[in-house]
Amino acid sequence: SRFPKTIEFPDYETDELLAIFAHLCDDANYLCDEDARTKVRTWLESQPRVKGFGNGRLVRNLFEAIVTNQASRIVTIDDPSDIELVLLLPADIPEPDALADLVGSVPPKPDPQPPAVSG
Repeated sequence: SRFPKTIEFPDYETDELLAIFAHLCDDANYLCDEDARTKVRTWLESQPRVKGFGNGRLVRNLFEAIVTNQASRIVTIDDPSDIELVLLLPADIPEPDALADLVGSVPPKPDPQPPAVSG
């Protein structure tokens, strides 16, 4: 880096991450029911706050995964209502460990050691 100083920024608290999530929902005209919001909170709280924790990027990636899940759910509905088209439900929220590798919230798992070769 050309700059001799490193600036450390503290990780966002869960409530701040939820506010980012709500902003993303609002900007994209999605609604999130209370149970889904609770599941998003649980998901965020379960993520290890280790070096490389994504903060806003983590929330954006989670939001995009939720929207993808919601779209997959909606295509199975014959004639979805306007509300169904924009409502995010708990079923759309991934389980806490299901998305970890995708969003990079945890360090990658080390490669298993190859078996020792005797010779």
